[in-house]
Amino acid sequence: MKLTLTQYKQQNKQKYGFTIVELLIVIVVIAILAAISIVAYNGIQSRATDGANLSNTNTIAKAIAAYRIDNNDIPPLCSGGSGSSCLLSSISSTLVPNYVSQLPNDSSTNYPYMYVGAASYDGVWSIRMYKRQISAYCKYGVYPPALDTWWSSAPKC
Repeated sequence: MKLTLTQYKQQNKQKYGFTIVELLIVIVVIAILAAISIVAYNGIQSRATDGANLSNTNTIAKAIAAYRIDNNDIPPLCSGGSGSSCLLSSISSTLVPNYVSQLPNDSSTNYPYMYVGAASYDGVWSIRMYKRQISAYCKYGVYPPALDTWWSSAPKC
């Protein structure tokens, strides 16, 4: 029996490609891997930003300590007086350029560093920064243990 070309092609037809189930499995696996990667990236990014902010806070603390050694006092109090907070830029003219070349700033303008000084208690001071890992502010500074709740209930950095 002689077959025509069309009949021959239909008889020897092979299946090419993937089934819908195979394609769905691949799509689901890729989606799971993408979700894991995004979550891991966000955690790494916030930890890196927090580390940079803590390093910046240490730089500010060293500049304040050097100022205190030279002047036997902390930088001037904020305009609100003892115990009031202000933006770190308000003491910029006191610390720059003698104690630090420039004051670091948080990479996000939503969470600027805050400074507070107190005339009492032998010149205590603190810097407040936003810690993204805990989604809250924390404080870094020089104050006696009796004043742990001083200025804010924020934990120590």
